[in-house]
Amino acid sequence: MHAKLTWRSAAIALAPSLSLMVLGQPAQADIKPPSCSDGADSCEVVVEIPGQDGGSSDDTGSDSGGGTDSTGSSGGEAVDPDGCEYITVDPDLAPPGIGERPSEDHVLVARACRGEDAGSVTDFQWVEADENGNLAIDPEILAAQAVDNLQLPRPAIEASPAEAQLVHLATWLWIEEASWQTQTATASVPGLTVTVTAAPVKATWDMGDGNTVTCRGPGTAWEGIDPEASSPDCGHTYMRPSDEPLRTSVTVYWEVTWSGGGESGSVPGMTTTDSVTWQVVESHSLVTR
Repeated sequence: MHAKLTWRSAAIALAPSLSLMVLGQPAQADIKPPSCSDGADSCEVVVEIPGQDGGSSDDTGSDSGGGTDSTGSSGGEAVDPDGCEYITVDPDLAPPGIGERPSEDHVLVARACRGEDAGSVTDFQWVEADENGNLAIDPEILAAQAVDNLQLPRPAIEASPAEAQLVHLATWLWIEEASWQTQTATASVPGLTVTVTAAPVKATWDMGDGNTVTCRGPGTAWEGIDPEASSPDCGHTYMRPSDEPLRTSVTVYWEVTWSGGGESGSVPGMTTTDSVTWQVVESHSLVTR
């Protein structure tokens, strides 16, 4: 079967200090040289995977192409839980950005996912293989892929007062609970799954008046409390009115760890941010929020 596929390069190096897990031998694929536009981060390639001849089925739907099962997978290939295959690629076709081949013991492997008529080839990697072509996948490689799969929410800012802030009246700050939740993502190959966990640990608010506020949690929502009371854990009081609207931003810091294959580690801190704009005004009478 010939399928037009797209790929994106991923420069991920093996970490030899970590233990390795041996996987099955991947399918051998005939990948034509990629067609890339100048400056593009994706290219079009044509992949031919043995045993995937589209015209080999008879009227009963059985496959007569030889060596394929009902799922269309050819013998000896490595298939992950998403149904994607790990195929070896001619080293001369290494995409830009992946780096030089570390040694003659390394083979170029790509993750190939197919739909009905097309699919994608992603995550090109130099992977060490034994003399029989069996791959050794480092858990840290899957950890990097799982990090790419993380979907960290943008912090949803809430405050009281909700719009204009009042001089000498405490502003309560908090982040909506839905955007302050632990997030997880996984990446897998046959026999090995790595899970990445990202937990929000603190929020730093730039109040727009030259002051910053660091909160060790999402903050406390104001709900009918004394209007003149201060937030117990995350708030600010403006001392001067602003001539122009102030931009207030919040940055949430995430602690990211991974585990799998008997290994574990951490990922340099990840952040998400958002901002709002409000005016700071004076009021000479009590304002009820």
